[in-house]
Amino acid sequence: MWPYCLTLMLTFLTSLSVFPAVVVLVSPSADHQTAGTFWTGKFFLPVCCFLIFNLCDFLGRYLGRFGLLPRHRSSSLITIAVLRMAFIPVFMLTNVHPRRHLPVLFASEYYYILYMVLFGLSNGYLVINVFVNGPLSVPPAYRKLSGFFLMLFLGLGLTLGSLSSTVLVRIL
Repeated sequence: MWPYCLTLMLTFLTSLSVFPAVVVLVSPSADHQTAGTFWTGKFFLPVCCFLIFNLCDFLGRYLGRFGLLPRHRSSSLITIAVLRMAFIPVFMLTNVHPRRHLPVLFASEYYYILYMVLFGLSNGYLVINVFVNGPLSVPPAYRKLSGFFLMLFLGLGLTLGSLSSTVLVRIL
């Protein structure tokens, strides 16, 4: 059961570290054709941040139903969750403002949208794998208890992620 608990904790630690605290600070690039338009002023943040992440998270959970990893491959989930932590520095190097310390390496909003799609899909895919395979990896008598452990590590990931988000915003 521990690989599923660890995967769930790392997934939500990563998600809450940058979403929404860091990603809401992203601005569209200073393209002279789109600067100051209704899109950049009114719709960029709600669509490119919240709508894309939530739709892709839903899609990752939905598609995960058809492509679950086998239970004996739980180490693959941990690997994906650890690799997913690369999104933390990636989002911090996008066009986030205000910033004082870090450079902007990914100035275009197209990079940001691509990263947000991958971020949401991977979040949904990992979560569905954990919540389906986790309880099935233990004998039937312990499945209810396994759900309690998953919720405990979900809460731990949410707590650590929200605490680390304030640190990440200060690092910017």
